[in-house]
Amino acid sequence: MRQIIVLNNFNINNKVNFLEKKNIINWNRSVKNNYRSILTYIESNDKYFQKKYIDFISKIKRSYFLKKKINQSYIIQNNFSLWEMSLFEEKSIYKTPQINDLIKILALKEIIKIEKIKIITIYSNNKKLKSDILSLIDNIEIKFNYIKSKSDKKNIFFRNNFLYFTFYLIKFYIKRFKIFTSECQLKENAILIFDYFTFFDKTKALNGKFSSSYWKNFLPIIKKNKMNLNFIHITLDEKNFHLNKKLNIIKNLNKSKNISHNILDTQIDFGIFLSVLNIFLKNYAKYIFFKIRYSNNYIFKNSILHKMFIDSFVGVWSIKNLYFFFMFKKLSINHLKDNKIMIYVNEFHGWEKSMIYCLRKNTKSTICGIQFNPIRNWDLRYKFQLTKKNRELYPDIIIGFHKSTIKQLNKVLSNYANLEITIANNLRPLLLDFKNKTKKNDKILIIGDHDDASTISLLKMINAFLVSNKFYTFEYKPHPVSKIGISKFKNLSNIKVFNDNTCFKSKYSAYIVSNKTSLGLELLNSNLKTGVMLDKESLNLSPVDKHYQFFIQNGSELKNFIENKNDYNSTNKKIKTTSWFNIIKVWKKKL
Repeated sequence: MRQIIVLNNFNINNKVNFLEKKNIINWNRSVKNNYRSILTYIESNDKYFQKKYIDFISKIKRSYFLKKKINQSYIIQNNFSLWEMSLFEEKSIYKTPQINDLIKILALKEIIKIEKIKIITIYSNNKKLKSDILSLIDNIEIKFNYIKSKSDKKNIFFRNNFLYFTFYLIKFYIKRFKIFTSECQLKENAILIFDYFTFFDKTKALNGKFSSSYWKNFLPIIKKNKMNLNFIHITLDEKNFHLNKKLNIIKNLNKSKNISHNILDTQIDFGIFLSVLNIFLKNYAKYIFFKIRYSNNYIFKNSILHKMFIDSFVGVWSIKNLYFFFMFKKLSINHLKDNKIMIYVNEFHGWEKSMIYCLRKNTKSTICGIQFNPIRNWDLRYKFQLTKKNRELYPDIIIGFHKSTIKQLNKVLSNYANLEITIANNLRPLLLDFKNKTKKNDKILIIGDHDDASTISLLKMINAFLVSNKFYTFEYKPHPVSKIGISKFKNLSNIKVFNDNTCFKSKYSAYIVSNKTSLGLELLNSNLKTGVMLDKESLNLSPVDKHYQFFIQNGSELKNFIENKNDYNSTNKKIKTTSWFNIIKVWKKKL
């Protein structure tokens, strides 16, 4: 009888000895052993499994509960559904890393079908893995062996129930109710910008200067053309600075004659609070009924899908999305009726759809999404299905800076000539300013990521590598938002750390980055020797071409990369770009 063994997230050598390796599948990346890796299998058949997952989500969307499809059961207003902002529809592996496991299960299902497997033996520290697999795969016997691990994660029950969700809903309002007394100050005949209230120098902002990593190169163009700008900043409930500081920053920034700064939260009021509370109570009642009535449905039997359902329709994310919807609606009706040009940071997050929907209903704005980041092969947010029914939830124009923007979006938008894609000069380029362009030092620069898990994985591998390779010298550039202490890593505790960008004034012998950052692509495009470290449990989210030679999974591959003497000349052909002055010229005429 055909059977396979699945190994998941534990020290194989110390726990179990296996005589045969051919029937063994590693649920993550195979670091020390020659076992088959399910991630490698998925990545080798990327287009197939991307389509598999998208079709899987479409099937969930078409699921009927009480003679209604899911998306029809959670209408907010005028046929706009909470589904459009759900974690299912969003498909963000960054926000919902458990999507990795769903795709792994779909791949395992394919292996079972091809190899006619009847029995699976699982060794794992994830107690829910067996039931999650059985919920999506029929006619299979599973023998489960629980391997206790120090990294076992305990579910925090009190954050996943009605009382906590109600508490969060009320807290969200109370933290902001002071803000709505602050008026929304908008300049006339201005370009409107929606962005995140982050990635700017807060010290300079308190002194009235807006120094933003997103808009640093955009603002001088606006100033030169003598145009007005209105910023609407979205806070996303950051914890790094409090309400009073936000209001002080806005007050000091609004001393400019041509630029106004506002926070979306100023739109909150008691009426919005009641609307959100009313919908939440109705949605929670539906959720409880669905969970009892359809308890055998795979959505409720699978712990990942069940959690996504809760977060999407009654949990914290759904509450945030409801608040966003009603604040966007109020803002667009009361302040934006005459707006003609609106731009925003395009990342295909759920809140973007509610913003675009409200602007379409209440204004005549031309809506432009600025795609700052290169689009990754495995970023499923960009694998959406554009139809006549949902066309109004997407922008009129997408302006990007990278070749991948055209490559990925053209596949989706091929039948929609009325959605324009433009490639412009990069507003946020990597500024390399080498004092000596030919000379390079013998040190290696580690570059951290905004994602803590990826950065920790990267630092752990370098730390372990240095045990037997002490003759290499590393330096470290953390991400600006990272709080990870380098002292926690014994072999890295004394290395030089750069908290600014001065490290980019020296040319290093090599650069090592995580697979989630766009820096890897920019370094390679600058012909610099760059290794991209892959996460152990996640699909490759790097914007670097999937066929690149130096994706690093373990210490031996890291050493091979460092010792490799190949030239690193970029093969990317330069693409034609549109000047920002030409884009602004068109917008100025519309205003």
